[in-house]
Amino acid sequence: MWHTILNIYGPFSIHSYGLMIALGLLIFLYLIKRNPRFAALQLENRFLSILLVGILAGLIGGRLLFVLSNPEPFSQLSDLLLPWQGGFSLLGTIIAVIIVLPLYLARLKIPIPQLLDLIAIYAPILQAVARIGCFLSG
Repeated sequence: MWHTILNIYGPFSIHSYGLMIALGLLIFLYLIKRNPRFAALQLENRFLSILLVGILAGLIGGRLLFVLSNPEPFSQLSDLLLPWQGGFSLLGTIIAVIIVLPLYLARLKIPIPQLLDLIAIYAPILQAVARIGCFLSG
């Protein structure tokens, strides 16, 4: 398997799983922006902030649920803040995004069902590309 694609320096490396998530995210963004409903929702100026809030919520939620379900490898509090050592939970990511994103969309006064309907079309593509990263990572 190809867990590490490129070692940059010390603990910093480009891993196949992270690379495939980034690639899936770029494909996801490209397809959403080409959809005519994207322009109808007038999201051009706000979509980047929505995406960043979703990514941040997903990272925190995924790491938090992993740590809560597997506390043994984390002997110090600082170990929780080192995501390059691995350990994320897909379920934690999904739960965090489902909780945080609608609250943020309501604050921006964006119609939640229409945006989630648009996202639901392309989210499986993002997930499928990320699963290829899981396969490459072993």
